[in-house]
Amino acid sequence: MGAVREGLRVRRRSLGMLGIYLLLSLCLWRSLVPHLATHTLGGGLQDPGLFIWWLKWTPYAITHGMNPFRSTYVDAPVGVSAMWNTSVVALGVVLAPVTLTFGAVTTFNLACILGPPLSAWTAWLWLRRHGHDAAAAIGGLVFGFSPFVIGQSRAGHLMFTWLFLLPLVVMLVEDLLWRADRPLWPHAPLLGAVVAVQLLIGSEALLITVIGCAGLAIALAVSRPRDAWNRLRVLAPAAGVAVAVGALLCAWPLFEMFGGDRVIRHPVQPLSVYGGNPAMLVGAGQAQLFHNGHGPRGHLTSIENGLYIGWPLLILLVVATIVLFRRRGVIVAALAIIVSADFQMYASEWHIAGHSVTAPFRVMQNHVALTRNILPGRFAIVMWLAIAWLLAVTIDAAIARMRTTALRGRRLSGKWPVVIPAAVAALALVPLLPGPESPTTRLIVTPPLFTTSLVKEIPKGATVMLAPMATSGNNAAQLWQVRANMRYKQVGGYMLHSVKGGIGSYLPAEEALTTLFRIDLATGQGFKGEVPESMLCDARAELRATKATLFLVGFSRRAERTQLKIAEQLLGRPADRRVGGVAIWSLTGRAFP
Repeated sequence: MGAVREGLRVRRRSLGMLGIYLLLSLCLWRSLVPHLATHTLGGGLQDPGLFIWWLKWTPYAITHGMNPFRSTYVDAPVGVSAMWNTSVVALGVVLAPVTLTFGAVTTFNLACILGPPLSAWTAWLWLRRHGHDAAAAIGGLVFGFSPFVIGQSRAGHLMFTWLFLLPLVVMLVEDLLWRADRPLWPHAPLLGAVVAVQLLIGSEALLITVIGCAGLAIALAVSRPRDAWNRLRVLAPAAGVAVAVGALLCAWPLFEMFGGDRVIRHPVQPLSVYGGNPAMLVGAGQAQLFHNGHGPRGHLTSIENGLYIGWPLLILLVVATIVLFRRRGVIVAALAIIVSADFQMYASEWHIAGHSVTAPFRVMQNHVALTRNILPGRFAIVMWLAIAWLLAVTIDAAIARMRTTALRGRRLSGKWPVVIPAAVAALALVPLLPGPESPTTRLIVTPPLFTTSLVKEIPKGATVMLAPMATSGNNAAQLWQVRANMRYKQVGGYMLHSVKGGIGSYLPAEEALTTLFRIDLATGQGFKGEVPESMLCDARAELRATKATLFLVGFSRRAERTQLKIAEQLLGRPADRRVGGVAIWSLTGRAFP
């Protein structure tokens, strides 16, 4: 009975911590909660719109017997690989009931709210192994609501707010490396399964965590070579099983990522562009409450900047490292913080004593192809995992020290040995408080053609050229497609795809059509001036190649008349009909110049 009661107590405490973290997240998103279906970040455009589209695509593909890892419903007729895009397939599967019942916008909003508290909770579960529950609670808070996660959540980047599997990966790696006497079962296959699911949430976060865990294993092996050699007897078969299970579960998505013409061989982002500087460690970014309006200069944007630690926490971590220096884990954590912070301050060259030295991360990217698409600022994941661990261990050591003092007859007793260290640590975290909640607005206006029964004017599964054309600058057409329940495929879109021998591009392959029918989000303006006949010829050739059966022009603020005029020039006739706020041309059996 005692064991049962203890188990129930642990479960209640665990659910209580999850509830506390969830309440914190609800406070951050308090204005969005009453409007989950009608409001969202950016009105559903740009990056939020991209995630909404993929959250819709995954359950749609599965329920219609399609390949969820590849879609021709955007960038038709060629299509794109979900694995080279932030498709968060695993979230699409788990949250499919919400999507099918309430819509993809509601799903996206719920995902924004749930990601940070779940990440904080699993970090708490991990850190309980290393210290007092109160210490683990603060460490979990630091990881799940770090400046990096808060910045990413303001942009709706679900792959970097749903980090809840990464502490589980670390726990299982610990089991394999030293905790479990027999790690072959169930730890090894479970690690392979967790890695596979994380791949379908965010491959970049997974790769960064794998690099961090590899560094941990190397550091421990170097510090205790004899113990490492002895452990190898049980570690080798367990690692083999973990790799085998992971490889089996990841085979299909990895084939979709690297098979045939799908692979992107060149860096998507220019190397050495996104990097920070030491001032960012103590200079609050725009996501923090005490941001002074300026902040330190650097190439890391407010979204990508996870470097900010703040003076109080930085001093606390330095003092803790000095005091607890004899602990091997403390040394490893301090090194992880320093190295990951260094990677975030990425530059192609360092200048030391008048000599140029290639930066460590640049060496890695030059020699390991898989790392070339990692943005330096995202090594904040490893940094905040290490900070959370070091902070939890420090608080736990302080609690143990104060309890020892109380037992020796000093004044402190009761809960004070727990409250005082936790309060000191909490004060050090005050500069990390997030600023005002993320701005959310009502969804962009969608023409009635896509939201009513009028959508039957579009044959199911038809390929459609829709203007304004969806691009990274304005992907309203993709939200219209979502609200039309994916009734049709469309030319163009905001996506990453491989072009010209493995070069990654976010622009549609149809260059002339994109030039003529894209709309700038900030100004609402499209193509201006007379359209050269050569460009019209190129656009007609591109349109024929897409095998589109319909050409649609929806309203687009000030640019609608211009787009209608260009479409009439392109197709050589006025629209066949206007339905639900959209001009429609049929391209089946009708010739155009």
